[in-house]
Amino acid sequence: GFGIGGRCSTRITRDEFQYQFDHGGQFISGSPKTDIFRVVLNEWKSKGWVSQWKGRFMLADGQSQQVKEEEPKERYVGNPGMHSICHNLLDHENI
Repeated sequence: GFGIGGRCSTRITRDEFQYQFDHGGQFISGSPKTDIFRVVLNEWKSKGWVSQWKGRFMLADGQSQQVKEEEPKERYVGNPGMHSICHNLLDHENI
């Protein structure tokens, strides 16, 4: 089915397991490019709309068995999924 989110969409499988995955934007960078977005991100964090993602990205060169981990970076995800950001923005008294 269709739900809100667009580039912040979260899909949930329709089976008994109900696996969930974000297939648009998977995370938000923890270092916003503008001061305005930094303020917004901090507000979302304080409201519980986003939480810090502590997962890891791994890089493999495809030729060897060695795996090199990227430098850790601050990243945030919607809580419980990226679509939650849109749900929360639409649940507003001025909309």
